[in-house]
Parts: sequence; C-alpha cells; structure tokens
Amino acid sequence: MNTQPWHIHVLTGDPLEEVRRRNMEEMMAGAKPKRDIISHGEYQGVHRGSRLTLPEAFRCDGDRA
Repeated sequence: MNTQPWHIHVLTGDPLEEVRRRNMEEMMAGAKPKRDIISHGEYQGVHRGSRLTLPEAFRCDGDRA
C-alpha cells in the first residue's frame, strides 16, 4: 500500500511564468539541481525503458483529454 503524503500544487498564469523565469535564471547561472529525493543513479534495463516510454502514454494528441 502506498501511504506517502502526496501534495500537489498547480500554478497557472503569472505565478507559473514567475517560477519558469526564476528557474531559467538559476539554471543559466549554473545552479545545481535541488532534489527532494536523492538519486540512486541512472535507470537501467526495463526501468530505463519505462522511464522513456511512459510520458508518451500521457501525451495529449487531441483524442484524449
């Protein structure tokens, strides 16, 4: 059972643009990524394949909402 306390925040409009702008400024200035979860390394085998193909399943092509 997954009992993690998920919280989702959604930004739109000006607040979203502000986050995008600030993120881009930080990246261009050479800031290191700030991760919530420490990476275990590169995905390998079937895990790498799932990571690369799963986003395609959620792509909106006009037929799906």
